[in-house]
Amino acid sequence: MKKVHRLSVGLSLFGVIVEYFDYALYGFLATEITAHFFPGEAIQKGLLGTFAIFAMGSLAKPLGNIIFARISDRYGRVYVIRAGLLGLMFATLGMGLIPSYREWGLWSLVGLMTFRFIQGAVIGGQTDGIRLLVAEHVGDRFKHFSQGIMGAASGIGIYFAAFSAGKLHSWEGLDWQKLYLFGAFLCFCMVFLYQFIQESDSFIDAKKQKITYEPTRKVLQAYKKLLILAILAMGSHGGLYHFFAIFLNVYTSDLQTIFTQQQGAFISTWMALGYATGGVIVGILLDLFRKGHYWWISFLGLAFCCGCLLYFLHIKTFSSLLFFGIGFFLSGCSSPIIVGILKSLPVLSRHRVMGFGHVIGSLILSGTTPLIATKLFSVNEHLPIYWLGFLLALNMGSTYALYRQQRKKI
Repeated sequence: MKKVHRLSVGLSLFGVIVEYFDYALYGFLATEITAHFFPGEAIQKGLLGTFAIFAMGSLAKPLGNIIFARISDRYGRVYVIRAGLLGLMFATLGMGLIPSYREWGLWSLVGLMTFRFIQGAVIGGQTDGIRLLVAEHVGDRFKHFSQGIMGAASGIGIYFAAFSAGKLHSWEGLDWQKLYLFGAFLCFCMVFLYQFIQESDSFIDAKKQKITYEPTRKVLQAYKKLLILAILAMGSHGGLYHFFAIFLNVYTSDLQTIFTQQQGAFISTWMALGYATGGVIVGILLDLFRKGHYWWISFLGLAFCCGCLLYFLHIKTFSSLLFFGIGFFLSGCSSPIIVGILKSLPVLSRHRVMGFGHVIGSLILSGTTPLIATKLFSVNEHLPIYWLGFLLALNMGSTYALYRQQRKKI
């Protein structure tokens, strides 16, 4: 890679860390947000309200994708990355300043929903723009690794969000809104640094060759089978992430009282550490040995960890190694999904097809998983485990179908 490309990749990845730190805080602070905006409610009822607003982030993602993906495929990835960061800074700052329900009443809930909606719209449009920029800068030789480092960057951001939320119980003077103000400050710093990001050679070459920009409806119609697979694969993968990183700590500490509050926070922390390393290591191995068809090893590892999870919950024993392993193998499952999608698409159609698959999958399966799992728990305490099994089976099946699709293109 040229020097300017390394700088662009580095700044993009650092931006992903900031982005996921800001976005992930909500899930890790669910208990504190519930107390702030739903005072006087029973914990289960209050969490339903909190997770319903959490799901609004996913509802906003299609809007963000419609706006940003068209700009990205037509004018370049850099434009959406810079614009998205400004929107994220505004929304995160708002969440750090909004008064409680006792002070503002329903207006506080309106503000929370508005800022979460903006966060979701930005994530729905910007994240895939960064993913494409990194993949196109790194090139085909390191296609799995490029997605692995994207997972590492998001995992680092998630880790710091989980770590910071966990410190609320031990650091005097730290409250949840100060974490949002810190996240807004990080966005402010990145606004200036993002002026040095350069467009990818792949996109520049496509524009020089005067490749026709196809209307979005025509693109989605042409790749409708791939789009369906992208929705199922990316949605189920996001659902698994939200189950382990967001719902599981609430399930084991607030709802089932299997673990303490601090142990519940540690679940997300250890999972995020595993997520930050798994994608990189698995990506390097897949690219180094050119064994892309070994994608299933990560799924077997994840399935084994899920079996161990059921056993440890039954005997009420906490294992940091288990939650690290869940994050590690889950991250390793992500790169075959993205590579399978990108290898099947031309440059000027990538963001719209992948982005639309991402946001619709998030809307159906990903961001709604904490809400669905909590609702299932209200019916029967074991039903969330069946939802986990459904997501795992759907993710493996759709990833296999994507791999087959990619092989047909080759």
